[in-house]
Amino acid sequence: MSARVQSEYSTRELSKRTWPDFEKLFMKQGVVGDGWWCWCTHHQRARSVPLIEEPRTRAECAAKNRREKRELVKKGCAHGVLVYAGGEPVGWCQYGSGDEFPRIESSPRYRRLGFEDGGERLWRITCFVVDKEYRGVEWLVSG
Repeated sequence: MSARVQSEYSTRELSKRTWPDFEKLFMKQGVVGDGWWCWCTHHQRARSVPLIEEPRTRAECAAKNRREKRELVKKGCAHGVLVYAGGEPVGWCQYGSGDEFPRIESSPRYRRLGFEDGGERLWRITCFVVDKEYRGVEWLVSG
């Protein structure tokens, strides 16, 4: 496995302005034309899509998820950090509060953990994506 070594990394928050970089990273990871099919939308849905509305193919699913994620970003309801090497997006981490991830909050497994509502705003990390060429490389991020 050969990974490119990069001495300097930087980060930027996901926003309307950085959306093209997010798309670029996800399109590079997936099957040509589909991108990474999930687009980190799974936990942002309250429940599964009814079978009547469910996309029939992986490409349809990818297109639907991409549109949904774009809308969430436009509304400021999707948080994450993009990692860059030499100005190119090479990594992604999604995070957010409980209200951004209703699927987690409504999960019986999560509720069994018994977190008490102490008025603190608990955050969740739900997704990491690393460009194939950068996996296994130590990252020292500043920014």
